[in-house]
Amino acid sequence: MPDIDDSQKNITPTEMAAQYFKKGYTPEEVMRLMQSRKIFFPTISEVLNEFMGREKMSVERLSDLSDVKPATIYRIMKKERNPTRNTILRMALSLALNFGETQALLKSGNCALLSASRERDLVIMNGIENSMDYESVNEELVSRNMPDLNVRF
Repeated sequence: MPDIDDSQKNITPTEMAAQYFKKGYTPEEVMRLMQSRKIFFPTISEVLNEFMGREKMSVERLSDLSDVKPATIYRIMKKERNPTRNTILRMALSLALNFGETQALLKSGNCALLSASRERDLVIMNGIENSMDYESVNEELVSRNMPDLNVRF
């Protein structure tokens, strides 16, 4: 399999995979190629741990701010549980992540990214861009008769 040219070494693994797909590779071929090059997509536990470390936030503090049980966060960190999209968004808002960081956390959790084509996502994006906390974003969603961030779906 031909490699991506050397001028593009600073692209993300996802961008690299997309380029291989554009060249006609199958998912299996891309996976083998990425593994042979030791390029791995970060897991939710790795990304969450990085952001918590940067903010010097304990699991207990994140739990208090996001209304996610400490046991659930520990299970996510130990790769024993996959969080829902709303759980990830609650943690992202509680960690005061910016839009790009929130998207990275959603992606690492295999969840749909925030999209301007969904009205509910626009409310959440506005909250992120205006540094609103989880409870304030939740109140805004409820005031607009939209599912809040505690709904499991």
